[in-house]
Amino acid sequence: MVVLGAAGTGKTVLAVSLITRLIKIRQGGSRGHTHLPVPVLVALSTWDPIRTSFTEWLANQVADQFELQRKVASSLVSNGWILPVLDGLDEMDAEDNSPRRSNRAVEKINDYIAATPDARIVITSRSGEKYYNRLARKVRDADEITVHGLNVEEVVRYLQEQCEDFADMAAWDPVFDYLRGASGQQVLAALGTPWRLTTAVAFFLHGNDPVELLPKSSEQPDNYRDRITDELIATFLLAKAHINRTPKFSPVRSITRLEVIAKRL
Repeated sequence: MVVLGAAGTGKTVLAVSLITRLIKIRQGGSRGHTHLPVPVLVALSTWDPIRTSFTEWLANQVADQFELQRKVASSLVSNGWILPVLDGLDEMDAEDNSPRRSNRAVEKINDYIAATPDARIVITSRSGEKYYNRLARKVRDADEITVHGLNVEEVVRYLQEQCEDFADMAAWDPVFDYLRGASGQQVLAALGTPWRLTTAVAFFLHGNDPVELLPKSSEQPDNYRDRITDELIATFLLAKAHINRTPKFSPVRSITRLEVIAKRL
């Protein structure tokens, strides 16, 4: 399966959701599901397909992720116990450069599919002439799924549905007006993906004014996008810390630890 779509449309999120679902099915243990391969997310940008075979690279990634011996990881790969979920085919080459690495990667993946009975692989890639469509060959016998971006009315409808029970719902009106106006595409780009949209709701529910999600009068487009991304990520972390709080891990303690980790990184 190849998951295609523009940047930020949720391809990786969809792949992770698939992994989670497959693991839950496998752990259920019914109807022989324990014999299903284990899905593993791997970034294709870590592979040099010109120097390394697909199975060797995948085994090395499995060994590193799960702290296994190389021999054990190689056995898992060669015996079909790993379902590779390969993220970011489009990130193997810069869009202005020749797709040398990604072309070679697809060639080797196709060789693996041809030589492996019942091979199962998931690949994500940005779509379009600058990315997947420019490759010399496509992934062999693959189902292609395209994730489409949201339009203005879908964004407005989602925000209305999620926030309609709150007395200050009218605070979203300036955002709706801006989205529907001549400059609405800028805000749509900042909010119009599933992750950004759900986090915008969390931003509102944590007491913030939705107007802060609009461009400021003197703000450049790139600066606006970066600011909104930073604010949404901060909101996402706060929301997750509150939702997943336990007696042992309070939101304050979790956030403090995250700050320590971030500083060290």
